[in-house]
Amino acid sequence: MRVKALYLLILSLCLPGLILAAVYSARVVDEAGKPIARVLVQGCEEPDDSENRRETHRIQQPCPGGKAYVFSDNEGYFTIKTEAALLRFSRLSYHSREIPAPDLPKNIVLSEDPLAFYTVRVYDHYQSAAAPALDAKIIYPDTNSSGGSSADLLLKQQSITSADIPLTGEFQSLSILGNLSRHTLVLLDGVAVNSAGEPFDFSRIPASQIESIEIIKGSSSVYGGSSAIGGIINIITTTPKEHAKAELQTDFGSYGMNSQRYLASVARSRYSVSAEYSHYAARNDFKYSPSWEPDAEYPRLNNRKAADYFFLKSMYHKEKHYWECLFNYNSYLRQLPGPVSFPDLYDAAEQSGANLFAKLSQVYVHEALNNELSLSLEHKKNTYTNLESSSFVAYDHYRQVYYNPLIKNKLSLNLKGFDLGVTGELQPVYYDYESHPAGSYHFDIQDYQDLNAALSGRVEKGIELGALSSRGSLALRQDWTTGEEHTTWRVEQQNTLYLPIEITVEGSIGTAFSLPSYFDMHWIGDSQSLVNKPLNSETSFGYHLGLDFKHALFESSAAYYFNDIDQLIQWRQYFLNGSSWRPFNVGRAKITNWEFAFRFFPLKALKLDAGLTLTQARDFSKNDQGEPSSTYDKYLPYTPKYKGSIAAEYSQKLYGLSLSYNFVGEQYSTVDNLAGSLPSFDLVNFASYIKYPYKNLEAILDLGLNNLQNKRYEIYAHIPQPGFNWNLGLSLSYTLQLP
Repeated sequence: MRVKALYLLILSLCLPGLILAAVYSARVVDEAGKPIARVLVQGCEEPDDSENRRETHRIQQPCPGGKAYVFSDNEGYFTIKTEAALLRFSRLSYHSREIPAPDLPKNIVLSEDPLAFYTVRVYDHYQSAAAPALDAKIIYPDTNSSGGSSADLLLKQQSITSADIPLTGEFQSLSILGNLSRHTLVLLDGVAVNSAGEPFDFSRIPASQIESIEIIKGSSSVYGGSSAIGGIINIITTTPKEHAKAELQTDFGSYGMNSQRYLASVARSRYSVSAEYSHYAARNDFKYSPSWEPDAEYPRLNNRKAADYFFLKSMYHKEKHYWECLFNYNSYLRQLPGPVSFPDLYDAAEQSGANLFAKLSQVYVHEALNNELSLSLEHKKNTYTNLESSSFVAYDHYRQVYYNPLIKNKLSLNLKGFDLGVTGELQPVYYDYESHPAGSYHFDIQDYQDLNAALSGRVEKGIELGALSSRGSLALRQDWTTGEEHTTWRVEQQNTLYLPIEITVEGSIGTAFSLPSYFDMHWIGDSQSLVNKPLNSETSFGYHLGLDFKHALFESSAAYYFNDIDQLIQWRQYFLNGSSWRPFNVGRAKITNWEFAFRFFPLKALKLDAGLTLTQARDFSKNDQGEPSSTYDKYLPYTPKYKGSIAAEYSQKLYGLSLSYNFVGEQYSTVDNLAGSLPSFDLVNFASYIKYPYKNLEAILDLGLNNLQNKRYEIYAHIPQPGFNWNLGLSLSYTLQLP
């Protein structure tokens, strides 16, 4: 009797739910009767004006009481259990519908609502797939800011740091997640531009030339070859979208900085072309206080910078073929003051040079097949002079020339749910070094020639099960160089659960390598550096795990990265017939990172950001006998233990402002960690803009205030950083819609 009473009690509690909830099944199809997959079906409470909303298109209101929901399967079928009076059907590129649940037909027809895209935008997307990692992060430049370089854009990312001076014209190298800057492989429209082992100067790419930037973290040589131990930064250059546009821009700032930019572009259905010229000059004579005399102030002398940039990009499209031409050239002059502990040694040092990148590509698109054939050329030259130094010990003069043509073919195919890709590369490399004057202390560096070849393949497969989307990929690459072969690989997995809060779990594991650099084989201006050939390539093994949450009001993420680097090249003091510095394959390092980020959108125009990166970069080098070296278990120099930021941005259509607080932890300046650490520091920056549109004309005035606290700090030992500095920019653009 007690058991029967218990059953009756449970039945009585469940009966209201059984009566109120109903099960509905149907199929979602398009106007041609073909099934539509992944349609969101929601049960909605019927509002008071439901009689006027029985059949509704383009519904903007939120679904009231929409707790029950499902997705249609690959054949369009769905089954939903709900108490709701209405069912809403919605999917991107289709008009939404609401249908009373009791009147549900067997087939729900959704009419198409096509998304409009620029044709060139589709082509750009194809180009950006040059490094198609599942965990790649894409960032876009701020169109409301008039100046800056790619470095200014990238340094806003928590995972990226620099030990260089953040002023116009200064050399800007970047490192990813505590790795060395030479271990950041840079691609320009999918073509590697620093695979020879040297750090890339991000100041040579103005922000105005950038459409987007793709960041891949961790060992990833499989997507570009040498130098990708820390990761890859793929810069996609901009393509014009307006029918016709002319733009003028001028900037002024602290320490005698001034710049001008001129742009003209036109875009038609078949072709587009964009041309840009810009110039800047700056004294960069900021004041600093040396650590041994903190109450004194000295100007940073012999630090003038100037450069000219030329950029041309054109594209022609006809049926299934695309042709693109890119020309990027810059020439520069940099005075190079040395550390403030030895100012007289480099009081007349300067470097002049030029960088050229040209690319011609042809893309064929046919249904599921894409093929891109490209020819490119990279040419770099620089001349270092320090023949008028106050100290004869620093006298030096030399010239370096480096150029390499590249032929590359990439074939992509989508076959029954599989994305397949095969890429082949052939790249001759030429390097020439002219000797210094007679009587210098240098040993001569031999000219260098090589022929590099690579073959890579990648397969990606995705599956969708209801609200779960899963993608996995495997990539392999084989590189051949003179006397060396390198096989690299990378496995990736990404799973996303589409709930009210979108949850993504991802991970990767792979290998990488970095060739010894012949371009930076000795220190610029150091008369006591010698070449120690041959050097072996550096290799690495790494993996990462990440967790992301996305919602309309917030986004948050956490990730762990590990990288084990072997045959690390380090410069060590060499005592034989005097003292000198030489590079050796003596190092091994292990680098771990925890990366946290949170973004909150309390209002449509307001965005709050916070991020934190914790880094442990330790040296596990051993000597020739296999015993721990003096640097064993020490921190790698110039790698902050932590880095974080908090930022607030308010942006309207005609004006906006942002305020950011950045902090960087302590870092060591020597490999043995015995000289103490550089102290931590924090910076406060402010930026704002005002727009004034009038018919086809638009004016933007933007202001940047950096280091508001006027902090005196160092990122690199005895290389001071600027205090408070500002920049003011004005841009005028005229856009014309052609018939």
